Amino acid sequence: MSGQLGIWYAQQLSPGNPAYNIGNCVEIHGELDADLLVTALRRALDEADAYRLRFRIEADTPRQYVDDTPDHAVQVLDLSTAQDPRGAADTWMREELEHPVDLTGQPLYRHAVLKLGESTHLWYQRIHHVALDGVSLRIFSGRVADIYTALAEGRDPADGAPESVAVLMDADRSYRDSADFGRDRDFWTGLLADLPDAAVTESREAGPDTHRARRMPDAPARHLSDVGPAETGALKAVARRLKTSFAALMISAAALYHHRTTGAEDIVVGVSVNGRTRRAELAIPGMTSNIMPIRLSITPTTTVAELVRETGRALHAGLRHQRYQYKDILADLRRVGGGALCGLIVNVIPMEQPLRFGDCSATITGLSSGPTEDLKIDVYDIARRRTPDSGRRQPRPAHTDRRPGHLTPPAHRPELAHGSGPERHRCPRGPS
Repeated sequence: MSGQLGIWYAQQLSPGNPAYNIGNCVEIHGELDADLLVTALRRALDEADAYRLRFRIEADTPRQYVDDTPDHAVQVLDLSTAQDPRGAADTWMREELEHPVDLTGQPLYRHAVLKLGESTHLWYQRIHHVALDGVSLRIFSGRVADIYTALAEGRDPADGAPESVAVLMDADRSYRDSADFGRDRDFWTGLLADLPDAAVTESREAGPDTHRARRMPDAPARHLSDVGPAETGALKAVARRLKTSFAALMISAAALYHHRTTGAEDIVVGVSVNGRTRRAELAIPGMTSNIMPIRLSITPTTTVAELVRETGRALHAGLRHQRYQYKDILADLRRVGGGALCGLIVNVIPMEQPLRFGDCSATITGLSSGPTEDLKIDVYDIARRRTPDSGRRQPRPAHTDRRPGHLTPPAHRPELAHGSGPERHRCPRGPS
């Protein structure tokens, strides 16, 4: 698929770089049957052929195929006797996530079940972004939970098996040969062609004018933080009051943050999207995700309500053209290899429905969603969770230190808070 190709070439520039590893952790509470979970995992891997994609080179061109080997390795680790079981699990997952992946000749994924105690288990999964996107991780997690529950209750779990990733590949080919492809190109070119150079973030990854020659971004410095139930409820109440979605509110807040830290008024924010428009495609694991640029204007007279409305309109218009690849937009605008069109990426991930493995409750924590050239904000819309990084001190990039004041929309005031002084115009970089 078209989105996979850019990732493939980027990884070839730095084969040992793990930045394109994506993964999550499912924390399961209750009397879990670990052997049954492994059985459910292996059955789900049999169904989801995107996990079994392998790559080889033919005439200097990457080709992908499905490996039908029936044996799927799932590691089981008992850490319950460690002095600090959770700390040991956190360390193991963090180190495993940094494991480089050879894109040719080996599985692109890793699954492990970590026992922390009689009633607490972690299911860890990591896969290379060339095969799957973040949406697919959640799809797969839900399918494993369904299979486990069906087996635990003595039911046949056959219902609900996803279609082949070939459906997504065929849809991608059909789209690129269709009139929609040209219409989408015209839409994005018309929206962004007059973008001033000042609105483009100077990327630390700039290089020659081709995606094959650009330097691959390093693994990002990460900071995880939980937002309490009271603040989460307040944010959702603000969204309802402004008659918008929680996602649109968070994207508006991120745009305001970008304005406050750079002083820019013509702003382009990248929004992570599925890249899927047909209902039949939504339940198939695969790699279709994309970055959708939205263009917003924030001035000293812009109110919160105005910004939220503008964001909503931009999202509504852009989503109809979300299949057009970000790398193609850069090529059309002749910006490949230069400054980043979207220096800020926002990924709002709805995870409101908790998973259940039989009688066991579970929550998902995202561990990595892939690289970014500058700053990326992942918002996991989940009522309550315990992250693997909780309880550990982490490096805090300068961006994240400002979250409470800048990423909470001041909806009780009619005007946006603009601030003054050097902070408005300069944004210190975090660790690279």
